[in-house]
Amino acid sequence: MCYLLTRQDLTRTANSDYNVVSSAASALTINATTSSYDIVEINQAVATVTNLEDVADGGTVEQAIGVAVGTVTTGAESVILYGTGADANQAGLYSVVFTAADAGASNITVELIGVLEGVAADALVSSNFHLEAG
Repeated sequence: MCYLLTRQDLTRTANSDYNVVSSAASALTINATTSSYDIVEINQAVATVTNLEDVADGGTVEQAIGVAVGTVTTGAESVILYGTGADANQAGLYSVVFTAADAGASNITVELIGVLEGVAADALVSSNFHLEAG
């Protein structure tokens, strides 16, 4: 299965950088150019959430991202989190804006792009995604 992500400000079709966060408080460098768009997958051993739609300020999604990402360059990323409990076998795809070097929940803004169903934890890989200019 391949998911198509379109980013309106891309000037050309570009491959994304696909990064897996496999330990808590991982430093994250955001590619600031509009010629590529990074996707960050948070390994289920680092963080999962019981409600993939809880994108409220300080909610479970922000908290999980804050645990997984330590220091960060400011900017935006697509982030994948896996669900647990009632949201098991699902993955949430988010647009995340980091507003400060500390990725704590108070320094990020999260928007839910969508929930992918029938996805086992850690099952997504870079070839599942293709980016196109919008």
